[in-house]
Amino acid sequence: MKTKSLFFVAATALMVAGCSQNEVMETNPDANRTIGFGVYTGTQTKGLVTDNSTNDGTTANGLKVASKGFGILAYQTTGNYSTGGSKGTFMDNVHTTWNATGGSGSGGWEYSPLKFWPGNSTDKLSFFAYAPYSTGGANGITLTNATNSTDPSLTFESQTNQKDMVDLVVSTAKKDQQQTTASGKVTFDFKHVLTRVTMKAKTDKSISSNAETKVYITGISLKHTTKLAGEATINMNDATWTLPTLPGEAAKYLSSPYPLAATSSNGVLKLENPAWKGYTTPAVSINETAASLFTADQYLFFIPIDGATGTTSADEVKASITYDIATIPSLGASTAAVSSFTKEVDLGTGILAQGKAYAFTFTIGLNSIEVDVTDSFNWDTTGGDKDVTVN
Repeated sequence: MKTKSLFFVAATALMVAGCSQNEVMETNPDANRTIGFGVYTGTQTKGLVTDNSTNDGTTANGLKVASKGFGILAYQTTGNYSTGGSKGTFMDNVHTTWNATGGSGSGGWEYSPLKFWPGNSTDKLSFFAYAPYSTGGANGITLTNATNSTDPSLTFESQTNQKDMVDLVVSTAKKDQQQTTASGKVTFDFKHVLTRVTMKAKTDKSISSNAETKVYITGISLKHTTKLAGEATINMNDATWTLPTLPGEAAKYLSSPYPLAATSSNGVLKLENPAWKGYTTPAVSINETAASLFTADQYLFFIPIDGATGTTSADEVKASITYDIATIPSLGASTAAVSSFTKEVDLGTGILAQGKAYAFTFTIGLNSIEVDVTDSFNWDTTGGDKDVTVN
């Protein structure tokens, strides 16, 4: 049997400002204010939860870690922004990072070169942002600037090494901004545009105090009906995904089955050596208390099924679970007898949707051997009494 739960990642507010070397030398600062940025986010990257802290790869990846931050694209228009309208590139993948001593000593976001608001009443700026910051295709992220007939877009390719998967976030588009309406600052509201997965397992019966039986998860893979895309493109204006077309671009989908790799293979499964009664297969030991199958603070991030909504039928994505039951065959035995099993379970309908996080808990059913005795034994008493003489 299986259970699943989902939860949403909470966002936290953070006010920030920009500073750097002045780009427009003749500008009067009172008339043309610099463009500052703020962030409202609960982003995650590199398989670890990222918060707005300076944590670096222990239990979290902080967005304020040096060299991380986020990227900005911006376009200048005469009048309101439109997909098919004329627009000029104003900021081209500008890297914005945190300076803990900036902003009057309280910290602030910095970018270079510094930009100023347009000085007339007709020109407007539209901003698009994403994280983690990337250049040259790093993190599987490739940007395409807007044209006079298209919106800016981002092509995302899932990392081969699962431990290197990133949690892509894209800001709600901040369009038609002016100094007077934005008060000099643009605040980005980042959204999770992938789907996040973690896994746990337990037994349906209590075995934690059983000294003769152990249950081990040895492997997990995902089977899908060409649903898990390995590459897709997201429109940064409306946050909609364009998936590879079938059958021509089938190679851009993940393999099926898609095996979850162990940590020794740069994966997320925390397979260990149990070293119990001669059993040395790399595995995760489980009992009646749900145990995480992943390394601490690691997750899998996938392009959402069908680009947003998740699965439409329960069997579109299945989990194939391989596990061993090791039992001491007799009192005092030094080597356990092992039985191996592989079971497939449907993950359900409406799962792996955009922006949602899932914790799947697999329950391994154990058919224990039970003993029962009836009182229907009928003795034959017709033998009568017998005298036995002992010499």
